[in-house]
Amino acid sequence: MPTFWQLFFAIIGLVAFLMAMPYILQLLFGQPRIGVTFSHDDSGNEGRVINIHLMNSPINNRLLKALRVSRLSAQDVFLSVKVYNALTKQVVADSFAPEIETFQSNKAIRASLPPSILLANITLAQWQRSTDSAVLFIGSQLIPLKEGTYIFLIQVGLDGETKRFKSFLLHIGKTENEMVWDKKMTDKIFM
Repeated sequence: MPTFWQLFFAIIGLVAFLMAMPYILQLLFGQPRIGVTFSHDDSGNEGRVINIHLMNSPINNRLLKALRVSRLSAQDVFLSVKVYNALTKQVVADSFAPEIETFQSNKAIRASLPPSILLANITLAQWQRSTDSAVLFIGSQLIPLKEGTYIFLIQVGLDGETKRFKSFLLHIGKTENEMVWDKKMTDKIFM
């Protein structure tokens, strides 16, 4: 093949590659990325509240931003939670789907999370000052949690695909201040 045609086809191939590159980068790096964090909230009057937070973290990489790669919205996000007593291995609550409160103040079992650093909130348990005990929220049902350590097995569903995270520990003591997530998990985001 003459040199002219080799050069011509090389240029055509390079142009095609450059045109397809943004789509390939978007496909590889723009998919939803759900982060899970854990916290407790003492700001209410009813007692300490144990929360899980979800977020679809935006893209922070400068090169990807310059190439206009953006994080896609996470559609149809849901949680499935199973709770065990860590000591006895007894099931306290078999797989339930808690309500997700998005930053638009909507509550639903399934939610859509746009790329944002804002967190969607899931309330799992609360200390009730009237009875001086902890309860687990399963919809409108309250299950008492006695003093001890509980294993929370959390699955996050996204677009029909279930991603399993490791189990997380919640410690419940005799007082409200002793109801906390395991210290290894605080201030960390699990993807």
